[in-house]
Amino acid sequence: MHNYYTRDQLADIFGNRWTADQIAQFLKLQAMEQRDMCATLSVTGGKVKIWGNSQIGDNALPSGHSSSDGWNPKVDGIYVGSGTTGSKCNDVRSAPDVCVGGGANYYATNGIGAFAYQNPPPIPSLDRTPCKADPSKTWRQCLQSEASTNGVVLVKGQSLPPGCTLDVNNQGTVVFGQTNMSCLVGGKGFTYTYDSVTKCQPLIMSTWQPLFRSS
Repeated sequence: MHNYYTRDQLADIFGNRWTADQIAQFLKLQAMEQRDMCATLSVTGGKVKIWGNSQIGDNALPSGHSSSDGWNPKVDGIYVGSGTTGSKCNDVRSAPDVCVGGGANYYATNGIGAFAYQNPPPIPSLDRTPCKADPSKTWRQCLQSEASTNGVVLVKGQSLPPGCTLDVNNQGTVVFGQTNMSCLVGGKGFTYTYDSVTKCQPLIMSTWQPLFRSS
């Protein structure tokens, strides 16, 4: 892992099939080389093992390149978890956040430290995320309590009896006949019974308002 790349390195990536000048014909000048990418190895959690022949950053610049021209061989830093470091990596449970050994090297301006960025907000879980109003309850329990208190029913699938769902897209008036109708959910809603004198006798069981006109 390098903090820079040169024209010659870029040519190597292309498999030496093109020269640096040929590559330059297809890339913008600033893309031909990067002198200081401020590269970091950042991991929010878990552990990182730098071992064997691996290397992060460089101790020195390639021949012909100078730091006075803006070249920087070292990465900015290695930021993992809480930033603990060591060389005992056999037991992952007791290993540090960054384990370095076995001939591996790292060259970082700010060394090894804790993950420096704020973690993204976790996706809430119905059965694990605590309720903000009452942390002793889960999010699901709070929703159920709120629904029960305010007369809202949360159910899976269809929430109303089939007889209470009407297609009124093509007409503004719902006409009830002589058939009795019950639109109660959990004891709330309204019932309709036909009366030969009044022609209509709706009975409201809650604060719901029946939006209909009968004849």
